[in-house]
Amino acid sequence: MVKQFGIAALVGMAMLLPATGAMAQHGHGHGGHGHGHGHGHGHGHGHGHIGVHVGGFGHHHHSGWSYVLPHYDRHYHGSYYLYGGTNYYIPRTYVTDPDTYVVAKPVPIEFGGYAYVDDLSGRLERLANELCLDLHYNYRHNPGFADTYREAYRILETAKYIHAEENQADRAEVARRLNELDGQFHQVQAEVSNWSRRHVRQIGQAGALTKLETVEATLHHLMNDVGVKGAHGEPDAAPAQPEVEAAPPPAPVTAPPPANGELTASDAQ
Repeated sequence: MVKQFGIAALVGMAMLLPATGAMAQHGHGHGGHGHGHGHGHGHGHGHGHIGVHVGGFGHHHHSGWSYVLPHYDRHYHGSYYLYGGTNYYIPRTYVTDPDTYVVAKPVPIEFGGYAYVDDLSGRLERLANELCLDLHYNYRHNPGFADTYREAYRILETAKYIHAEENQADRAEVARRLNELDGQFHQVQAEVSNWSRRHVRQIGQAGALTKLETVEATLHHLMNDVGVKGAHGEPDAAPAQPEVEAAPPPAPVTAPPPANGELTASDAQ
């Protein structure tokens, strides 16, 4: 129960980060040049890549869980994350009576269980649309923009197809499209990571890099629920914590040498 409460609390903290990052980016980066660092990748810098990660939307938290996908707005409730090789969903609970409040327990998600397709594809559609708008307004000056934007728009089209209820019954086609989308997404992610940002209009929260991380986490959970492994597989193992160097002990205390003319105890004998 303690571990479950801790994970739920940390996921709750993750829900606050995108908004915090967006305010920092928007407040400290007029013209898309961030806080004096061009199109940097830190907190509030031009690319809008939030420097503080709780799970990091695909990055590792020190506890070993990743692909954190918090709930947002009134449409998508509950959070997703990966821990120990298993995907989990935490329902969002509302406190009406503090005396009877019970922390929601993480629910393991079965690979290929097809239980969260509608929710996850809806999130992916919203996120992909925000990503495309962000690229359109703030990144179109980059070389190769037209081709990359075309690939990014395919992510949106695939999400719309899967989110349409009449298409979800064809599981084989949904799986085929997701497997194809996996490669397309990582190509877009690699190309945009080298781009600069010129702020024209703020879309959603943060910038393109953070949006890509959130899309990646959503895509991971959707593929798991549909039963598609994809080319990217599992995230790399969490980096080992560096060993803390121990301070050396002080030198042993020795008796001071005798002053001139003074006898030591052995001389007196």
